[in-house]
Amino acid sequence: MSMRVRLAPALLVLCVRTAFAVDVPGLPAPPAPATDGDIWATWANDGFGGDLGPSTDDWRTNAVDLGFRIGGAGSAWRIAINHSILTTKNPDELPPDYTAPDPFAGRNAEAKRLDEASIGIGRDLPLPSIGAYAGPRITPVVGLRFSGDLAGAQLQNATHSVLGDSPLDVPYERRDVRVWPYVGLDATWLIGPAARVDARIPFGVELAAGGTVTTAGETQGELGVRALLLGGDGAAWVGARREFRNGATTSGTAQAVARHERGLWLEFGVRTGGFTFASSGDWRTRAVEGRVSWTWHRDPPRAALAAATAGISVEVGTPIYRKSPNGRTKFERSGLDYQLRWQPAAWRTAGALTRRLSFTARYAFGDQPVPYIYDMESKYREGVVGSELAAFAHSGPGLHADPFVAAGLGYRRNDVRALNNAPGALAQGRSAYEAATLHAGAGVRVLWQPTAGTSYGASLIADEMLPFAQRTVSDAFRTKPGIDNADDTGQI
Repeated sequence: MSMRVRLAPALLVLCVRTAFAVDVPGLPAPPAPATDGDIWATWANDGFGGDLGPSTDDWRTNAVDLGFRIGGAGSAWRIAINHSILTTKNPDELPPDYTAPDPFAGRNAEAKRLDEASIGIGRDLPLPSIGAYAGPRITPVVGLRFSGDLAGAQLQNATHSVLGDSPLDVPYERRDVRVWPYVGLDATWLIGPAARVDARIPFGVELAAGGTVTTAGETQGELGVRALLLGGDGAAWVGARREFRNGATTSGTAQAVARHERGLWLEFGVRTGGFTFASSGDWRTRAVEGRVSWTWHRDPPRAALAAATAGISVEVGTPIYRKSPNGRTKFERSGLDYQLRWQPAAWRTAGALTRRLSFTARYAFGDQPVPYIYDMESKYREGVVGSELAAFAHSGPGLHADPFVAAGLGYRRNDVRALNNAPGALAQGRSAYEAATLHAGAGVRVLWQPTAGTSYGASLIADEMLPFAQRTVSDAFRTKPGIDNADDTGQI
């Protein structure tokens, strides 16, 4: 059984645009879709990668962005500050050999680290908006990029200490700090609405491009396209982008990271209020990254969006699993889940039942607790489609508490691997299991609707999952003689 806590279900509205504008350090692209802001902060880490690939805690393993906008739309000055921690624990990207006593032996002999920081300033070109939803933005940028020991090791290991993870003892490639000027360009163009599946759900497409060039000859760039759904104060999107990394880098570590980042990335994300959550993965290398952002002093939504009543909510939550080691029950937070909840326009004026019924689509990922074996990790990802039936059909501004029941069908994958691959470990190797799942639950949602159209709130749901038709995808897992609960770790 698990409980899910969702913050800011936000949004009885949605229309279209992007977040995650350009993934190039030192460019002042706001992270929040559909609205700009005066200040924004982003924490990027491969641990937020949506389980689109393995989280290796490596390469551009952590980054922090700060952005500032000074002035009005169309002529604003923008400032971007980025700090990135670069590591190469396995520079040649050799896969682990799980048939060997130590699968990682010889793969980290040349491990190095280096930090980079970028500070850029630019000004928006005065371009006109096109229609109620669409419009371009182009921002030329100049800046400085710093490379060397910028306290990344201390920051990373302090974070590991707080999270209970082991410190990462990787030497710096060099300690001195070097500086390179750069020029860049950040541009987005929202085109929409392009299609409608409901009377008031406009879809659109955003094109994004950006890049920087340093005086050393290093180029970093991106071209992306995103299909978006956005509204008064929230958004959801899927898309793809091509990352370009060429020329002389600031270091050998940066060169290895550039090789790892270069290629085609698929991405998805949601925004609810000021929070933005986005995940992406490289199609070729299975590299992942994710971002959590907050935007302060957001622009008010355009009138057309604020008046929309699409009947869609964006919800972001965290599962809390119940486990009972040694007969004692305890609860453990794990991962994230994203949910879209949609009520068709015709239902909102129909009978008493349909006014309280809605469709749901949810994607969840994270770590599932493994009983008894302390050096095992079980990562899961799951998609679920279903429906919710609320106790009441609220409408209009105010504070509302709404009990509901939910049910759905899903597809879940668990990847089990050993955390400690030393010869004396309790378990070694990895396995993968898949299963169809049936979900049933009940909860309560508290919503605050300041004006017609947009709502904010939180919900709590107790959810029971029943797996069936489980199958083993791969099995290279073995335990130390005398440990017989390996099957328990693999069960979904």
